[in-house]
Amino acid sequence: MMWPPLARGADFLKIMSDNNEEPNDPEALEQFLRQLMRLSNESPETSAQTATLRALSSQLWRKLFLIPLLSVIRHGGFLTNDLVEVSGSLRGSMKHIRVNGARGINLTKPEFLVLYVLAAHSRTLAGLTTPRKTEIEAEVYLSAKDIVSVLETWAREDPALSWNTSSEAVHSAIWKLRGRLAEAGLNQNLIETRSREEGGGYRLSTASFNVDIQLR
Repeated sequence: MMWPPLARGADFLKIMSDNNEEPNDPEALEQFLRQLMRLSNESPETSAQTATLRALSSQLWRKLFLIPLLSVIRHGGFLTNDLVEVSGSLRGSMKHIRVNGARGINLTKPEFLVLYVLAAHSRTLAGLTTPRKTEIEAEVYLSAKDIVSVLETWAREDPALSWNTSSEAVHSAIWKLRGRLAEAGLNQNLIETRSREEGGGYRLSTASFNVDIQLR
């Protein structure tokens, strides 16, 4: 079974809350799920245990992931259902994007920072945990100016996020990111552009639950 990248108990709690489930402690819920995943990798002694485990796993999968995820995808109009991991160090040289478990793609600092903003915004809109919030919750798509504004705000809090950027530099970083995805045989539509007639802007075109951010 492939589990979406919902590594934090608070993420599970958010999904359950949105589906009118009784709220639980995030840490206890995360511990339970980790125990279930460990159990699924063991060899139960009886066929009855195996059947029980599979039934529980199936119910949990549908309730926590499949049903809410399909609802989000249906209403979000996303162009992909890619699993996206944004990982790396703000101060070091290692900065990557990994899509659907494929080999990580190395990124420059400008590419990484723009991607980081888009990923954080996706999770912020869904109320999921993120290292930093974008604080532009009214907008699904971010304009180049919005991305510049977010980065300038973040840089005042952490100099490692500083970048002498501009709207033109953001557009260039987006173009290069799409090029890297294409070179790796991945879907360029992951980074979606809204037409100018509709207001313009960019977003990660996959459900927020599919996006994970890992900073070191």
